[in-house]
Amino acid sequence: MRALAAELRGEIDGICIEYHYFKNENVIEKAKEIIPTIQKFCTGFLQGNSYGISEEEYQNLQVFVIDVLKDYVAAIEQEDVVWIIDTLDYGLRELIELYIDDDAEESEDE
Repeated sequence: MRALAAELRGEIDGICIEYHYFKNENVIEKAKEIIPTIQKFCTGFLQGNSYGISEEEYQNLQVFVIDVLKDYVAAIEQEDVVWIIDTLDYGLRELIELYIDDDAEESEDE
């Protein structure tokens, strides 16, 4: 799952960097291209509590994952570039950070 998280992070970084720094507005098409990776990644969160957290915390995690996916689908359907960027940056990236914590990696490097 960590490898899949890293792959997805790279794809999200590419889309967001192109939008923020190069003003590439082709975000919706690129967002559609990564749907299979997102589906595979998010499915892992919905297949049972293998995270060692309480049932209540796991249910909250499931609700968050589903909300992120709903936002992603709605943003694509409405072709809302800002909404899709927000969903990538602040929804999916939070899920990725459960597997890849940049802050922890930076402190290990120091």
